[in-house]
Amino acid sequence: MMGQLIWPRAAAIGAGLSTLALAATLVMMHPAPAAARGFNTGSTGGLYYSESGGGTDPGGSYSAVVACSEVANSKFIHLTGGGMATNAEFGEITIVENWPGATLDVDAWQNRVTVEPVVEQDVSLDSFAICTNEQPNVRSKGFSVNAGEVLSTEVDCPAGKPVTSGGWKLPDGSIYETSSSRPFDDADAGKSPDDGWRIRVENRGGAPVNGTAWAVCTNEFNPKYHRGTVPIPGTGQADRVTRCGDKENLLGGGLRGSSATGHEIVGTLAVDRGDANDLPDDGFAGGVDSVSLQDGKLAVYAICK
Repeated sequence: MMGQLIWPRAAAIGAGLSTLALAATLVMMHPAPAAARGFNTGSTGGLYYSESGGGTDPGGSYSAVVACSEVANSKFIHLTGGGMATNAEFGEITIVENWPGATLDVDAWQNRVTVEPVVEQDVSLDSFAICTNEQPNVRSKGFSVNAGEVLSTEVDCPAGKPVTSGGWKLPDGSIYETSSSRPFDDADAGKSPDDGWRIRVENRGGAPVNGTAWAVCTNEFNPKYHRGTVPIPGTGQADRVTRCGDKENLLGGGLRGSSATGHEIVGTLAVDRGDANDLPDDGFAGGVDSVSLQDGKLAVYAICK
């Protein structure tokens, strides 16, 4: 079992991460106390970092939504990115929804998880949103995955509108794994993965599954894209923190398991590295669970300004 990512700044994982303070619970062996779930909220660098959460009983499902229009400073009413954290162990939940929108203005980040019936503890879920005062260009695309197949699908951003985040929405009751939710680079002249959002879903059930992929494209920022990798052991777990550059602020992030089958995303969240402002604006963390017998690689992307 991997090391724990714990709130407050009590632990780190992997070589070179000892100075990183993680801003929310990603995966824990045991439930965190109520006061330990979530992270500091507030504004910095023209952005506002907000969170909301709760929990559900074993065998159930739970949604958490963070609306930018509800933050303390009402000028930060639009979205650049978001994600989620849970106290569940690997294999105990499936992330059904991790996507940018619950209103017509797409000013919220929404998550939904289903919890396996064999889980013996209550499961917490925290969603976070990164908010701004400029309305983004949000794109979505429907898709269908046939039984037993793997599908990669892309949502393109308009020209000159670089991507800052994205996600997916799938129905409850589906048997599937989402192994990739990340920015991508198309065949344009630039080499940055700024052209849209790509997700990859494996349908392990006996019937087709319909879902929606999303991309949040900025009209305001010129993002920087940082990528870090870590090995995924066969039938094991892996997580990674990728940091923004000095004096940069996090806009969003994503991750990719290298295997099309057997890698499942279990957490995506913003992190604080213990600097002066104690806000989760310094990087992005992601984790996957692997049931593949083959070793793989996890890539985590931090999208910053």
